[in-house]
Amino acid sequence: MPGASNTKPAAGGSAATKPAFTWGNTLPCVATYKVLEGDTLLNQFEDSSTAFDAAGTMTIGSLLFYPHAAASEDIIDVLADQMARKFLTLVQKNFTITLHPNETTGAVIDQTAAIFADSTKTLTDLAEVLNNDIDFPASNS
Repeated sequence: MPGASNTKPAAGGSAATKPAFTWGNTLPCVATYKVLEGDTLLNQFEDSSTAFDAAGTMTIGSLLFYPHAAASEDIIDVLADQMARKFLTLVQKNFTITLHPNETTGAVIDQTAAIFADSTKTLTDLAEVLNNDIDFPASNS
């Protein structure tokens, strides 16, 4: 059959690789943008300076919460954990969501905090955590 592959997946792997997550008009991206931008939510940036379409490349280090003066890794980790908890709480309060069956709240908080702790990560990376670990039922559309 044209285009078909007869290769077998490596042990523990799959024949098809998952496509890279991209920023776009999806619920994980919309939720990320709205919660971080919203004046009554986390208010980390202004929509007038960062349009939705361009927000995916915005780095975590450019958000208002991220320390711009020299800060220890411990301080950044505490701030990142606090931000992750606030972010996920606001996503949950503003969107109908459920965790994927094999995820725990603690694991999702840890993954989200790891993104918030890394100044080079982007909003796309943050939205990808939501995409991979949280279900947004069709009722959100």
